[in-house]
Amino acid sequence: MTSVVDHRQQPIIAQGERRERRALGDITNRVTTRTRVNARSKVASGIATTKPIYPVIINIDEVDKNNELAQVEYVEEIYLFYKISEIKGCLRDYMDFQHDINARMRAILLDWLIQVHDKYGLMPETLYLTINIVDRYLSVTTTSRTELQLVGISALLLSSKYEEIWPLAVNDMITISDSAYSREQILAMEKAILSRLDGEYGVLTIRNNPSMLAASAVYAARCTLNKTPAWSETLQHYTGYTEDQLGDCAKSLVRFHASASDNKFSAVYKKYLNPDTGTVARFPPTTSLLVVNRHLDNNILEIAQVKTAMQNELSQLDTPRYG
Repeated sequence: MTSVVDHRQQPIIAQGERRERRALGDITNRVTTRTRVNARSKVASGIATTKPIYPVIINIDEVDKNNELAQVEYVEEIYLFYKISEIKGCLRDYMDFQHDINARMRAILLDWLIQVHDKYGLMPETLYLTINIVDRYLSVTTTSRTELQLVGISALLLSSKYEEIWPLAVNDMITISDSAYSREQILAMEKAILSRLDGEYGVLTIRNNPSMLAASAVYAARCTLNKTPAWSETLQHYTGYTEDQLGDCAKSLVRFHASASDNKFSAVYKKYLNPDTGTVARFPPTTSLLVVNRHLDNNILEIAQVKTAMQNELSQLDTPRYG
C-alpha cells in the first residue's frame, strides 16, 4: 500500500520565509540560532556543503496561502482522498476478458484519439479522462471491434463535457468518424458508458497507480535535465515516494522515451516534436536510469542518442538562415 506522509513528523520551511528569533539570554545561543538558520537557507538554495540535522522541506503551498480559490487548508485531505481512491480502484489488465479486440486495436484507437484531441485543441485533462473511460468501460464490457471506435468517440464526448468550457457536440463526433455512426448510436453508447461506470471518473491505471506514474515521470524528467538533486526531500515528502521506490517505474518510462521515435503509433511523439510543446521529444533519454548490466538497455540508449543527434542536425538544416 502507498504510504501517506504525516506533515507533523517533519518541519516545513517556506521559501523566502524568515523565522522570528526569540529573545535569547546569552550571545552563545544567538550565534547558534543564526548559524542554523543560515545553514537551512543555503540548503534550500542548493549551495550548502553539509546537510542540516534534519531535512529541509519547502512548503509548496506557501505562495497560495492567501488564495481563496486554492483552498490550501484542504490540501492534505484532498491528497489523502486521492491516495485512498487509487488504492481501492486499481484497473486490471482486461484484454484476456475481451474476445474480439486486442491490445494492438486499443493502441490504434488511442493513437487516433490523440490526433483528434490535438486537432480540436482540447485540454490535456480531456485526453487523460478519455483514455481512462475507454479502459474502464472495456474492463467491464465485452466489446466488438466494430464498436471500438464508437466507444472511443463517445468517451471523448463525455470527457469534453466534463473538462471543457466549450465541449464537443455529437455532430463533431459524427464528422471525425466519417459518419461511421449515427447520432442515435453515439448517444446510446454515451448512455451505456455512464451506466456501466456508475458516474465514477477517477483516473486509474494498469500496473502502476497514478501517483506512482506522476512521481516517476517527474523523477525521470529531472534526471533527463540533469537536475541536482534528482529527487529532493521536498519531493519525497509531498509524493510519499522515495527515490528507490520510483526506480523501476522511471526506468520503464525512460525505455518508452528511448524507443518513441520507432513506435508505429507516433501521434504522441509527433505532437511533442512541435515547437508549441517545446520540442521536448528531441531530448535524449537520460543515461543515469539505463546504466545497468543489460545489453538491451545499452543498445536502446545508443540507438536513441544517434537518432536524436540526427534529428537535431536535420532540424538545423531546415531552419532558414539570413544575413
